[in-house]
Amino acid sequence: MSVVTETKALKTPSGRGRREDWNQLIGRIAEVWLDGRHIATGKIDQASPDDSVLWIAGYGNDTRRLYDRATGYEIWA
Repeated sequence: MSVVTETKALKTPSGRGRREDWNQLIGRIAEVWLDGRHIATGKIDQASPDDSVLWIAGYGNDTRRLYDRATGYEIWA
């Protein structure tokens, strides 16, 4: 698991930037971060119109997962 040591990083180690427009990212590959820690990477399956939640599609043995902005999740794409 990667850790971003500076919370104001402009890019992740893979070159992705933080995004606030979650609803515009449907179908794209993105990274999910929480408290400076990489949580998941996957394809955004769906997002709410108000950008408050999104779902990362399941892959292999992983199930579809929900992430919400209120908890502090960040999306980098």
